[in-house]
Amino acid sequence: AYLVPVHGAILISGMYMMRRGSGTVSEDGRSAKGVLCRLACDTGGNTLALMAAFLFPLSALAGSAVDTGRLYLVKIRLQQACDAGALAGRKFMTDSNDATLDSNAATQAKVFFAQNFPSGLMNTPVYNANTNPYPFIPVKTADNQISATASVQVPMTIMKMFGQPTRTVSVSCEARFDVADTDIVFVLDTTGSMACKPERTEDDCSTYTNGKTYTYVRPTSSNGVAGYAGTTGYAVTEETSGSTNISRIQALRTAVTNFYAAIAKNVDTSTHIRYGFVTYSSMVNAGKAIMDMSPSYIVGGSGSGSTNWTYQSRKLLGDYDVSATAWSDVTKAKTDCSGTVRSLVTGKYDGNSRATRTEYQWVASNNGGKCQTRTVTVGPQWQYQPMSYNVTSFVAGGAVTDPSQVDGSTVTVRV
Repeated sequence: AYLVPVHGAILISGMYMMRRGSGTVSEDGRSAKGVLCRLACDTGGNTLALMAAFLFPLSALAGSAVDTGRLYLVKIRLQQACDAGALAGRKFMTDSNDATLDSNAATQAKVFFAQNFPSGLMNTPVYNANTNPYPFIPVKTADNQISATASVQVPMTIMKMFGQPTRTVSVSCEARFDVADTDIVFVLDTTGSMACKPERTEDDCSTYTNGKTYTYVRPTSSNGVAGYAGTTGYAVTEETSGSTNISRIQALRTAVTNFYAAIAKNVDTSTHIRYGFVTYSSMVNAGKAIMDMSPSYIVGGSGSGSTNWTYQSRKLLGDYDVSATAWSDVTKAKTDCSGTVRSLVTGKYDGNSRATRTEYQWVASNNGGKCQTRTVTVGPQWQYQPMSYNVTSFVAGGAVTDPSQVDGSTVTVRV
């Protein structure tokens, strides 16, 4: 055997061998070592092979992320559309004893669903108003609410290459008409004009009500108005057309009772609703009704523990000069010619909120001097602020000085 180097090749006993890297390839192309072993040992040019090997798992990973995001987006939009459709259906639903949802409410519910979930979104099946089965199904529940379900088929994109089938996305929703614990107060017009029919003008109504006032005795039964049982009341004959009451007050009665019926029909059994009524009329005074229950409920009443109440009122600061006459001579001795004289006591004025102040002055001169006088018209100067007043006499119904006047007048107030 002999060795002859030939440009990097070696002849061994007549056998031609070529060395490259750490592997050895025979003359007939057969591998001296396994393919995987050579890939592991030889770092030259193996990047492409590794990329090819990882292409499929990387594609599956990216595809799952893309299709999962599509499924999530479809579910979010589907839930929003379901909620919108259910709310619309409950709003348009007719309150009745029918077990099925009325057609108008169902149609409106589907319209709102379609507005929020466009047909064909993310390659989901195309639909229209006549599609059967429709992807959104609203139904009426036993307690007059709306319950709905929505479902669509979402085809896969990248994951379809890996054998993943079309997925079904389903959501459910419900719309309820709930009323929280509420206090409702009606302010109702009960004046005489409410006896007229609605289309009458103010002057026309005044003509109608003139001379149509009558008296009645309030009931004395247990359901009578507290504090007024058996007293005389006044009312105006309500306008009719034949035997039908067409007055404004009758329309008001109907509106109030319908409102009550609508609330009572839709509230939950655990909901508490309290109603209050305030009649809008100058002839109404609830004081006697309250006093009949207990004087302690009114400030200044017996047992209330308080005698004063603060009102936004005004405080008299003093006089301000409105006008004054010119000084004129008057016959008075020097000892009597000084000071001022007010026509009313301090703090009081006449019915026009005026008082006068007569002033005197002595004018000295070479021949002894003289007395002069002038008249100053004054008015009240006010400061507006919260004022605390004792209301005990008001509650008792006695005569008290009117705090809003400055002429000393009194007023009798009946609770």
